[in-house]
Amino acid sequence: MKKWFSSLSLSLFVICFICSNTIFAQGLVDHSRLSTTPVPFSLEGSYEYYVKFDSNRVVTVEGIIINSANLTVDLEFIDPSSGYTLIKTLQTPLNAKGYFKVVTEPLDISVRPIVEIQSPTGARYGTVDTEPGTLLKKYESSLEYDQTKSSIDSTKTREEIQDLKNRLALGDRVTYSVDSNGQLWAWGSIPQALCDSSKVCNSTAPKKITKFKNVKQIAANYSTAAVLTTKGEVYLWRHNISSPILMKELQGAVQVQVGGQGHGMVLKKDGTVTEWVLPFNEPYHDVYETDITKAQIKTNQVKGLKSVTKILIGLSFYGDSYLALKNDGSVWAWKDVSVALSYKQKGKSTDTGILQHVLASTDNPQELKGFPKVMDIGSQDAGPLLLTEAYDLWGYTDTKDKKVSLPEKVASGVISTFQNMRYVMKEDGRYYQYEAAGKQISNDPFTPFNDYKIIASGTTWINNSLHYAGVKIDGTLMSWGGNNGGQLGIGKTAALSFAVNHIQSIKDPIALSANSGHVLALNKQGDIYGWGSNKEHEVKSGSTEDVLAPFKITTIKSAIQVAAGNEFSLALTKEGKLYGWGKLTRLGAAADSDKPLPLDLIQEPIKEIAAYNKSVVIWTSSGKVYHLGEWGSSNVTKNKNLVWQVNISDVISVGVSNDRGFAAKKDGSVWYWSGPKKEGTITASKISGFSGITKVFAGGDSFNGDTLIGIDKNKGLWRWNSSQSFVSNIRQKPYRATKTYVGPVKEKLDYSTVSTTGRLSLYITTQKELLYEGKSMGRLLEQDGGNKNVTAIAAYGENYYWVSKGRLLTYGSSNNAGELGIGTKGWYEEPQKVVAATKLF
Repeated sequence: MKKWFSSLSLSLFVICFICSNTIFAQGLVDHSRLSTTPVPFSLEGSYEYYVKFDSNRVVTVEGIIINSANLTVDLEFIDPSSGYTLIKTLQTPLNAKGYFKVVTEPLDISVRPIVEIQSPTGARYGTVDTEPGTLLKKYESSLEYDQTKSSIDSTKTREEIQDLKNRLALGDRVTYSVDSNGQLWAWGSIPQALCDSSKVCNSTAPKKITKFKNVKQIAANYSTAAVLTTKGEVYLWRHNISSPILMKELQGAVQVQVGGQGHGMVLKKDGTVTEWVLPFNEPYHDVYETDITKAQIKTNQVKGLKSVTKILIGLSFYGDSYLALKNDGSVWAWKDVSVALSYKQKGKSTDTGILQHVLASTDNPQELKGFPKVMDIGSQDAGPLLLTEAYDLWGYTDTKDKKVSLPEKVASGVISTFQNMRYVMKEDGRYYQYEAAGKQISNDPFTPFNDYKIIASGTTWINNSLHYAGVKIDGTLMSWGGNNGGQLGIGKTAALSFAVNHIQSIKDPIALSANSGHVLALNKQGDIYGWGSNKEHEVKSGSTEDVLAPFKITTIKSAIQVAAGNEFSLALTKEGKLYGWGKLTRLGAAADSDKPLPLDLIQEPIKEIAAYNKSVVIWTSSGKVYHLGEWGSSNVTKNKNLVWQVNISDVISVGVSNDRGFAAKKDGSVWYWSGPKKEGTITASKISGFSGITKVFAGGDSFNGDTLIGIDKNKGLWRWNSSQSFVSNIRQKPYRATKTYVGPVKEKLDYSTVSTTGRLSLYITTQKELLYEGKSMGRLLEQDGGNKNVTAIAAYGENYYWVSKGRLLTYGSSNNAGELGIGTKGWYEEPQKVVAATKLF
């Protein structure tokens, strides 16, 4: 099966599949460019590839392996800082000339990705060049592309495509559809304005909305949506509108558009355009929490616009871009014009490492010059995409040294663009990748869309929530991506409830560990459970499918600790014996294992272990310290040996993060070590500023570096971060949540245990109260006493795990592989059929 989508957390690992396949990903805006250094690389034949990372965070990988026709290889993108594995690697063949190309959607990365190419004979690693090399240039003109005929009838008209676009709209965790009878359906996080008398809104399958009849068009963006009826009526709603508002000032509309900020516009029968403006102006998120009334919504006719035939609102990190097409073929733009009018500006140079347009906005429509007569308008990343009467696609392409975009023809034979999607349809009925601000579309079609009439994308500011939909030739509606509001409509329980989850299947839990996509739990009977990513059998044998609910892995009656790493799992007994399963070769074992087995990597009893991503730190009963595994910021270990002894003594506590191991000594000092320069031993260095430390806890991510939190002999808290390099007292930094107060603790508390990822931290006080830093849980913590009598904690990614009153509780927004343990996952890479009671298309 082909992988389709991958969601992004701040620390990202993306697996790319090659040839005709493309990954899609969601993420926060980050305009940084990746610096690159060419590194020699070879496989079975002459080989080269390059990676381009543009200002929109889109990554293009293109390469060729000579004399390797139909070779099966894996191509992976890995976050160098975390090495976090998010989805499974997919094996994919090269084409007949050994060529491959991958173009991603914008990715949430801020450091140069590591690219791993793995062939059947073994893996090679390395960073890559930034421009095509000699082999690619030589074979560029002769590359053989997959010419499989699309099953879409190439005679399908643009009018049919436009009709389908008018009937399908995706917002923030909600999907809308209009059937052939003009009936509106909705599923996912349906706004209260559309609720019936029962006030039950959310639905995991299409739900009939009875408030409107004879709907002609549905438009949606984020939490705002509007319908246009066959009578020319426009109804508007959003999350803080109690009931749909009939906008009488918009009567006579023939088209409606909704922007990312909730504002919008309509095109009227007479060719004029009227806007509406909501009573706030905050981009893309809902700061106006009180109900909006009809009286607060302002409308005005856009001056200077007549004879308009089509309108469109494009979205980007610059703002909403309003477009209007006139009957003379001219296109006019207003609101955000940072791209469209950048040719009038000096631009911003790339020498700062940040490349973006100079922000520009106007309320007066500006004609876009330099284009032939236009018959249709689209938008991608705030840049207009214009189709001419000759079916040529025109857009704005970036200049090399400045963020200035100029009108230029991109491709011929294009019949349609798709809002918020990086694809166009050509006259052969197939979909082709369009590179934002680029000068061409892909040479080869994206074959997974071969039998789709249209495709659409949602909009959201909630992590791991972006979703997509498409209508197939036979009328089947498919959806994929985020499902944390039930927005996929697949009839399954929403993957995230945004509430504390009680995992009832595990009784008497005493220890937890979370890392790199999977979670481990140990109970007092010695039963070990796991759930989440299972790519390397780190949870269960027999399959590599994600495990969505706790699975009993084994029973080790004398087990006292579990540790989850990147694709491996560990358990430690009170006798000091270490067990492991999953990708154990990452730690220096002779072979991987799909079930727990004793590890003899350290030839003496073990007292404590700490795992984080690809590394494990071991403290033995004799006081020795060992560091096992690869190092977090590199997928490459130059040393053949993966077991190092750390040159340190008198240790009383150990920890490990992405790039460093840590230890506290008997004298209260704290030491760290990083990647070894030679095999065998590692030298530790002292961190100045610590004193009296008795316990250390570590974590980290690619944005904040490595973080160490220490508890001193007086039960106080101290923090050190690699990007700041100083020690600070944080005894009163953790947050408390009660019925009357959510905020930092006000009194001096004593602490016993910490779990940290750098950005997120959980704390247990000596009174067994749970406190936190980072992702807010607000008053969720005190529900059913969930912040009292806490005995075990773990934090990783965007999730918290803890044991309160003997109950295992989970909370968070990272659930791509089932990490929350609630039986469903929050992200579906492959298209799922929408379960509807009636035919929608």
